[in-house]
Amino acid sequence: MKKLAFTLTAPKTDEVRVKMAEYFASQFKKIGAEVKVEALDWSVIKIDQCDAFVLGW
Repeated sequence: MKKLAFTLTAPKTDEVRVKMAEYFASQFKKIGAEVKVEALDWSVIKIDQCDAFVLGW
């Protein structure tokens, strides 16, 4: 059986979204999923290449 694992990306300049990503990762861990949080600068983020992305207006 494969374990659910993915990277959740958020812009590092958006503290709220980074904290949301960390919270989501902690909740996924409770069900056995492995979620890595990446807080990156907008200059290197390519949303279409992310596993998952936290964004808001």
